[in-house]
Amino acid sequence: MLPPEVVIWGYARSDLTHEGLRANLRPYLRQAVGKTVSYDEIDDFLSHCFYQAGESYDDLDAFRAMAKRIEEFEESEARSYLVDHNRLFYFAIPPNVFAATGVSIKQTAMATRGWTRIIVEKPFGRDLKTYEELASIIADNFNEDQIFRIDHYLGKEMQVTGILKPGIFILLLIAVRLSHNMRMFMF
Repeated sequence: MLPPEVVIWGYARSDLTHEGLRANLRPYLRQAVGKTVSYDEIDDFLSHCFYQAGESYDDLDAFRAMAKRIEEFEESEARSYLVDHNRLFYFAIPPNVFAATGVSIKQTAMATRGWTRIIVEKPFGRDLKTYEELASIIADNFNEDQIFRIDHYLGKEMQVTGILKPGIFILLLIAVRLSHNMRMFMF
């Protein structure tokens, strides 16, 4: 279902392992796809999913640990032939932690070979003032060509629990349009 070089990293405060994340996702994926996808295909998809827990969305130690694990994956023998290791971070998180997450990614998890881009769901902020504050922090850490904004309701279809719904095709279309060499998603 996914090319072997594509991985999905989850990051949150929940104390989960890779297997714990996969166990949590499995029933949602089975429900979402019904009988159109076999259990083996779901398990293959889940084998691309990994997880990093952190104390908060500005937990630099946890982001560093995740970045180290991503780099180890990127430099593994099976993937060392790739010229670029691109990273796309999809913020399926509360808007009030967009800024902290963006700063943490900028400080610890930017691609060293390839590009880094973020997808944020809008609207973010509670009003014009909080929007401007968040937009300013994101703009201070990322160039405009690294930031993609999607409508919140469209984004709902693309969250991990609905990854095999039609929304995944939209996300993969975005990825393909950004680069034909997508290497890593982070949700």
